[in-house]
Amino acid sequence: MSINVTEPSAVGFSTERLARIQPAMQRYVDNLGFGGICTLLARRGQVVHFAQVGQQDRESGTPLPADAIYRIYSMTKPIICTALMTLHEEGRFQLFEPVAKYLPAFAKMSVLTGNAEAGYTEVDAVRPMTIHQLFTHTSGLTYGFLEDTPVSKMYLDAKLMQDADQTLESVIDDIARFPLAYQPGERWHYSVSIDVLAHLIEVLS
Repeated sequence: MSINVTEPSAVGFSTERLARIQPAMQRYVDNLGFGGICTLLARRGQVVHFAQVGQQDRESGTPLPADAIYRIYSMTKPIICTALMTLHEEGRFQLFEPVAKYLPAFAKMSVLTGNAEAGYTEVDAVRPMTIHQLFTHTSGLTYGFLEDTPVSKMYLDAKLMQDADQTLESVIDDIARFPLAYQPGERWHYSVSIDVLAHLIEVLS
């Protein structure tokens, strides 16, 4: 991969100060256990610094290449939300539409109620889950690794999202088969909502 690097002073950067970045990143690799680090700095569309330190594969000693592919975890969230809002600008959907309009698996959701002492039961959701609620983590969905609700434990026990060969569509269909942890719109709860939005992008585009 080739990236054109502009003379830093042309866009108001100090060459001397930029030269500190790569040694600083190398210290993270040497002293703090980082495998490899890639840094890029740009202003007004002009790249002034682009460097890699460390290794792509520690076992083989393969240096980190410029075009390495990374797992960026939750940094996919702003990418997904921006992509979906681009589709919103194109009129592909409205924020307060039911999710089930585009993802039928969410058409008849239930909510788990009760407690460990008295027992749990499922009741019908009192309102449909909306796309806006997915954006704001108020959809009633949860996350398996949190283990802070009974539904979270259900996700964990079912090993949701742990099969690398599973398609996003099938993952979302699996999620829709579980009850919600809360009524849609009832409260904020960090969840797999953004993963559902990612599948919505697949459907809408």
